Amino acid sequence: MAAHTTVADSYFYGTQGQSVNYGVEAYGGSDNLVVNNIYQHVVAPMVIQQSLGSVYAYNYAINDTYADSMGIHWMADEFIQHNAGVEYNLYEGNVGPGFGGDVFHGNQAMNTLFRNYFLGTDPGRPDNTTAIVLESYIRYMNIIGNVLGTPGFTNVYEVTPGMVGTDKTVFDLGGGDVEAPITVAADPLVASTMLRWGNYDTANGAARFETSEVPSSLTPYGNAVPMTKTLPASFYSAAKPAWWPATKPWPPIGPEVSGGNIAGLGGRANTIPAEDCYDGPMAGPPDGSGGALTFSASACYGTP
Repeated sequence: MAAHTTVADSYFYGTQGQSVNYGVEAYGGSDNLVVNNIYQHVVAPMVIQQSLGSVYAYNYAINDTYADSMGIHWMADEFIQHNAGVEYNLYEGNVGPGFGGDVFHGNQAMNTLFRNYFLGTDPGRPDNTTAIVLESYIRYMNIIGNVLGTPGFTNVYEVTPGMVGTDKTVFDLGGGDVEAPITVAADPLVASTMLRWGNYDTANGAARFETSEVPSSLTPYGNAVPMTKTLPASFYSAAKPAWWPATKPWPPIGPEVSGGNIAGLGGRANTIPAEDCYDGPMAGPPDGSGGALTFSASACYGTP
């Protein structure tokens, strides 16, 4: 029940290993900012319950555990929209395993994913390897200018209701769910109400500006086909943030970015400052394993 709260420049390590121990959880919040944080070995680093108008920007997550003690090795998403009343939130510039939205606690609508890199993989997680999973009734989502998938691994563009298989996939859209005794039916409107524009994915190996992925004929809340392929650098900041390193490209991720330092993505994605902190001063293991690391915001970011 909090508004105008900032969680920034921090390092989160470890949870109890069960499915309901989260990192930063919004529950009845609005207009909050979660920015430039590192999450290592955390169950669902950012869980969004009832939350309106918040910004989640430039966070890095690795080795998102999910119920390891129960022998479950699903890939847990960096973000999970987990309840009704999740609307008008912006997720920008984040790097992590994936993004998800489930339906058992209620649906979500009208949120925006912009210039993120969601890998669709996480070390040691063989199941549920999908970059973006949105279950039934999660409608009117805006997916713009993202980079999606792991090179050489993510090779299926989209799974919709009735299709078989959910792994190695960029999008899994509108699938229902079952948790006895409740069955939630599949929902084709998840895909048909979604706006997708300018996303690069490893299944297609290209940025997609497809009019068929714009809900221009939808009623209500139809969206006209954009008149340009030029995207703003940010929806969060009017200019490069003062804390952003001078040598780091801005924007770091997107269809028009070139020369990015993440291999296999056509130069369209760079590491973000939180990821550079983990890989550099913190000397974090590439698979996110091991114990908690020494962290200093000043060492990583100067004056955070």
